[in-house]
Amino acid sequence: MSPIDIEIIIPVLPAEDKLRGLLDIISSWPVRISLSIGQPSPHQQGMAISHDDAKKILNNTPFDPLWDHNKLQWISAPQGRARQLNSASQLSQAKFFWFLHADSYLDDDALRKVLTFAEQAPDSIGYGRLFFDRDGPLLCHLNAIGANFRSSVFKMPFEDQGLFISKENFRKLGGFSTSVPYGEGHDLIWRAKAYGLSLRPIGYKITTSSRRYRHQGWLATTTRFFYLTWKQALPYMIQSIFSKTKKTTAVAVFVKTPGLSHMKTRLSRSIGLKEAENFQRQALSEISKTLGGLKNVTIYWAISEADAYYFKEWRSFSRIIQSDGDLGDKIHHVYSKLITQFGRVILIGSDAPQISKAHFEKASTYLDAQDYVIGPASDGGFWLFGGKEPLERRVWKSTPWSDPDTFHKLCESLPSTPAFLETLTDVDTVDDIAEMLKEGVDLSLKLRETCQRLLQKQGFKDTSHSADIVS
Repeated sequence: MSPIDIEIIIPVLPAEDKLRGLLDIISSWPVRISLSIGQPSPHQQGMAISHDDAKKILNNTPFDPLWDHNKLQWISAPQGRARQLNSASQLSQAKFFWFLHADSYLDDDALRKVLTFAEQAPDSIGYGRLFFDRDGPLLCHLNAIGANFRSSVFKMPFEDQGLFISKENFRKLGGFSTSVPYGEGHDLIWRAKAYGLSLRPIGYKITTSSRRYRHQGWLATTTRFFYLTWKQALPYMIQSIFSKTKKTTAVAVFVKTPGLSHMKTRLSRSIGLKEAENFQRQALSEISKTLGGLKNVTIYWAISEADAYYFKEWRSFSRIIQSDGDLGDKIHHVYSKLITQFGRVILIGSDAPQISKAHFEKASTYLDAQDYVIGPASDGGFWLFGGKEPLERRVWKSTPWSDPDTFHKLCESLPSTPAFLETLTDVDTVDDIAEMLKEGVDLSLKLRETCQRLLQKQGFKDTSHSADIVS
């Protein structure tokens, strides 16, 4: 193995027919190689598979003479380049990742240049100088010139240039985003720039296939790629020029829109859907009032439904749409997107209207000294999560949600020990309302009266005393 711990990661499709050329070159190198085969799968995690299983998936393509099987790892992963690359990186123990495309090949001196780069600039992201193979139009030579100019002047290398990054920095950036419709490598580069990582050319030559330009037409393909590139880049560029929020805090409130999504399911079973939605509206109003009193923060409603982006309920603050998937996917999407723009991110739900300005101030103070802060909830979950470092998707995906161990499992998954705020009650049942009122010393009279009415309706006696309600 090489003196520097590197793993080459290559996404592969079952019909891949260009892989042999790349393996002819790298199979003799003293580095580990992971080939991540994308397959339709409902699972989010990849898994290592045997060489024989890989051959079956790849239709027995005759690669056997090309490499030492002990050095090569085959991975079955959910289809999609970002998912395939993330799956392989999560299974890797290497200190550096070198992401290559299966239809590319490298010059013989590429590994030596990468090793030198890793030794001299371990915290930078490196990339190669792009050329196009002769399997497409000769005009692709102009595309190569444009790509290398873009990389040099605008610091915008693409994934087909062989991105090289340390595992630590890849983890901090949260890996490749699975929520962008295209350009996952381009998106990673912009997030890296926003995070402050430097991008430097390594100097090796990487040649990639130009067959797409032959099949789809040079002009049409070039025009489409140019449009998509700058469509994705311009928002990042404008933000980097005009945004002054890099060192401030983003606070995101995860919300569902009344009337569009089922909400407060357990509470509605006992008090009825109409009463539950009325309580939720008042809770959101209470949280909005508290957030409006914070300074040096940017507030976001993290909205569950894309159709509700322009609804009047969410016009008071900035808005961000949650992603598809389970709660882990949604939290990862919001947190990773905001952490690249802001120095700190604080996430809360809408189930704890007793959260006060003092809670946010204390969370911010803790983040001065530690990377993460959590407010535990009495039901085993958490009512606040704050951080100033990116997190891998696996942290959120490995956390069991709506579980008595949610809080503890999340803490165990974090890279460092978080600071802890006081325990508060998330309102999921009528009993929780009584506990919440005890904790919310600054709640508005309107919300207190609503809660008292609901408690009395459910048979709670002497609520004004037990919940310390102001009459």
